[in-house]
Amino acid sequence: TIPFYIRYVGDTLALIKPGNIDQVLEMFNEFAKGITFTVDTFNDGIIHFLNLSINGSNLKTSIYSKPTNTGPYINFGSFTP
Repeated sequence: TIPFYIRYVGDTLALIKPGNIDQVLEMFNEFAKGITFTVDTFNDGIIHFLNLSINGSNLKTSIYSKPTNTGPYINFGSFTP
């Protein structure tokens, strides 16, 4: 069983016992042949999901930016195709 599962568009977060990871990954990948699921393990206890960092020990959240983030934003009123 999967005690916690949440999905938003293309991101999925599921809490799975370590011994069941391969079995659940195989089951997810059988749903649709055009979609491939991957597994990220968070050895430091910090989960990155939807631009949030979630501390697994105390469930505190903060904003997460990928290491490739360069920081610029597009002005709301600008036309950018």
